[in-house]
Amino acid sequence: MKGSGHYQSALENWQRDVQPIVRNPFLRDPDYYADDRDRREHIYLDAPTFANNLNSAFEEKFCETGYCDDLLRNRMANELMHESVPVILHEDDLNAMSVSIENRSPFLDRGLFEWCQEIPTRHLIRDGRAKAVLRAAVKGVAPGPVIDNPRKVGFNAPIFDFLDTRDSNVREEILDHGQIFELVKKDAIEELLDRPELPNSRSKFLFNFVNAKMFLEEFA
Repeated sequence: MKGSGHYQSALENWQRDVQPIVRNPFLRDPDYYADDRDRREHIYLDAPTFANNLNSAFEEKFCETGYCDDLLRNRMANELMHESVPVILHEDDLNAMSVSIENRSPFLDRGLFEWCQEIPTRHLIRDGRAKAVLRAAVKGVAPGPVIDNPRKVGFNAPIFDFLDTRDSNVREEILDHGQIFELVKKDAIEELLDRPELPNSRSKFLFNFVNAKMFLEEFA
């Protein structure tokens, strides 16, 4: 798109509505993909730091399948076929079938999928907002503030909102010896607990650590 007649207006929309809420430093650069469409450092943000927190060397190479030459479409296809949807479906099926409930995903309808593939890419983002077609489809049905909100709101809260690391009992429970410390360096976790606040990537790392520790203690 860079160099096209629509680029400047698209850039201004993005800078107005999207850039202020982007936390990943790589993705705050509007030319991140324009300069090199193969860049993927944003996916493994702070990965070297997290690898250094482990007792054994670890590195995960990124790979993706080439479905088409359109960068946005190809990324969406990889998320749909490999990275996001299959993982979520697997987790949902495990959760549902653990209590003998059949789980369905109505939006993974073949006809709907094939129709969406025919939508020209230029219509997918409008005025700096993704999911433009979906927003237009639910206009008058969903509340306006929801439709017009450019922020993608997940369910995750900052870990220190619910984990009081100033409580000695909480720290003792987290740092108590367990199988997890055969994999993760305890001093790395202590360093995270000592911080008054954490950036998003480190908050997620600590959240994953706490979950893994509790899982191992409960089921291993």
